[in-house]
Amino acid sequence: MKIDNFSRAVISMRLMELGIADDLALRMPDTWLDTQARYHAILHGTTSPDFRVEQASDFAGRLVVGSHNGLFALLYCAFAGAGSDGPRVSAIVGDQGTQYERELASLASRRGFSIDFIHPTRRLIVECRKALAAGSVVVMLPDAWSQSPAEEDLEFAFPSGSFFTRSTLVRLIGLLDSSPIEAEVVEDEGGSFVIRCRLFNGMQGYFATLYDSLRQRPWEYERLLKLHRMFRPARAVAFGLSYRRGSDRLFFELQRGKTFRIGSGSPLDHLPDERVCRDKAVLDWIARRTAARIDALIHI
Repeated sequence: MKIDNFSRAVISMRLMELGIADDLALRMPDTWLDTQARYHAILHGTTSPDFRVEQASDFAGRLVVGSHNGLFALLYCAFAGAGSDGPRVSAIVGDQGTQYERELASLASRRGFSIDFIHPTRRLIVECRKALAAGSVVVMLPDAWSQSPAEEDLEFAFPSGSFFTRSTLVRLIGLLDSSPIEAEVVEDEGGSFVIRCRLFNGMQGYFATLYDSLRQRPWEYERLLKLHRMFRPARAVAFGLSYRRGSDRLFFELQRGKTFRIGSGSPLDHLPDERVCRDKAVLDWIARRTAARIDALIHI
């Protein structure tokens, strides 16, 4: 797995918006990349990953709510054998795309179970109820359903910011299962994985679990680059991103979505890499050069 310098800067910025210290946020992209690559290798290896399900009960015909945290694909492996219709599981698909479906289908084929994908169409409720009635476990990952905070109508506040989602998603969960299960994949000290299950306690509880994990172990969350789709920081900071692409130094302003090439001889030449710059002289130079008004510059 590889990410470019722009993506590294974005990941660092998202973590700073969560309230994580600058120096830690700047070091995190490599840790995140290594962790996600390790998860990918575990899932696509020749041996089955070592995991167990805590608080195991009768999951047949139940809705399981999870997130893209940790080795989340284990949810499909674990619950494929928990239904009453054979080694089969159903997955409600959000915005993950066809590549996500291909990878899960490949995983299911290697692990010896079937996976049915349910898409957000007009038949979603019908298809979900059909699967549940057949005894299948239906897995939903609500953190893949938000497009941007501006488009969502429910807000859940935490110390460093708010998560946003849509009320239609909450109603959907209630329509499918009156007491759904919330499942979280956690890696223990020995390198094996535990799937912790509990009754779903609403979206406030769901986002509280995700928020705590993001603050403590952000490298485990696959969708760091898309965190802005559901999270808005409590303190708005206008960040600019300075990064290299080949031999070029580029500057990206988020507010206008514009990229500028910065030539040699600029104040950025003297900034150490992997730094956050709040020096007024540097920010004023950027403003004169690009008309961008920023509060801080992430320099990768």
